[in-house]
Amino acid sequence: MLAEARATGKLTNAEALDAMQLGARRIDFVGLKFESANECATLYSRAQALAGDKTRWSEVENMIETIGSNNGRIQDIRDGYTQLGELYRQAWLRDYRPYWLANNQARYDRAAQLWVGRGDDWDLVAQHWSDTHTLAPAATMGLPSTAAPEGTTPSK
Repeated sequence: MLAEARATGKLTNAEALDAMQLGARRIDFVGLKFESANECATLYSRAQALAGDKTRWSEVENMIETIGSNNGRIQDIRDGYTQLGELYRQAWLRDYRPYWLANNQARYDRAAQLWVGRGDDWDLVAQHWSDTHTLAPAATMGLPSTAAPEGTTPSK
């Protein structure tokens, strides 16, 4: 709706539109993080359940890559923090002097770096799978343990 309002030119206050867009993106991002975290836990649980079946190893690899790869869920969260940080910086500079910006911006930078690190850690999980075709317990990956999804059998 904000993009439509901007495109039609009905709302002439670009600063108000920018502020609403930042707020909407921040709220949307909270939902994305929860959905992604839940999806990662479910995918990992499914991958663990299928890991013992050699005929399904390619499925397991796809699940691992969906969690963390060039365009995985981990990287989506990293990119979300980066994008929000840039939008926040732009909004701040419209209304305030740059004096305190770095202190606030550091929070977005730190969150993005946290997810960069998690992506790097996940690369090790993918490499371990590639080398050994085994998966560590979910808790050691920072994921909650979930029951194996219907239609799958747990790996031994």
